[in-house]
Amino acid sequence: MLYGDRFYDFVCAMCSPTHKETIRRLDMGVADALHIVIFNLTVRNMNKFHHLHEEILKHFRNARKSLEGLYFHIQ
Repeated sequence: MLYGDRFYDFVCAMCSPTHKETIRRLDMGVADALHIVIFNLTVRNMNKFHHLHEEILKHFRNARKSLEGLYFHIQ
């Protein structure tokens, strides 16, 4: 899970009618995923600015599994 990623629907065991915890990935768009990637780069590297190809797109590719549920394909 990435820092700032709120695109999950979580129900605890006490609140669930089946008494099982459930977690479901919510759909997100490109802008949402970009926000998460830039936030993670900022937190990890303590930088305000990031290079598109060397940092942002590289992080997108590396975080592909964490960002499942997107409406687009990361190349």
